[in-house]
Amino acid sequence: MVQAVMTIAAEQEMPRSKRRSSLIRSPQFSSLVILIVLLAVFAIADANFLSPLNISNMMAFLPELGIIALGMTLLLTAGEFDLSVGAVFGLAPVVVMLLVQNGG
Repeated sequence: MVQAVMTIAAEQEMPRSKRRSSLIRSPQFSSLVILIVLLAVFAIADANFLSPLNISNMMAFLPELGIIALGMTLLLTAGEFDLSVGAVFGLAPVVVMLLVQNGG
């Protein structure tokens, strides 16, 4: 009985090297590495990239994109594949700008 319990516990315990290699192979880890590399490259290329004003500008744009992504997730999950949302999302500000500019 004791030996069976010890065997199960030993099988459940992963060595550190296996845990580390499984972490490195995960898609989330590679996305995190790419994000960190991009942040470093842009911070080196432009000193104002990590300024509070630039970060607040980026955060002001994210809610709109998040709402669209949430809606698209629901549509794609339901099987309604409408991929024109990205084109409309890009075209709508241009149309509004032209209407405002021409007084329309």
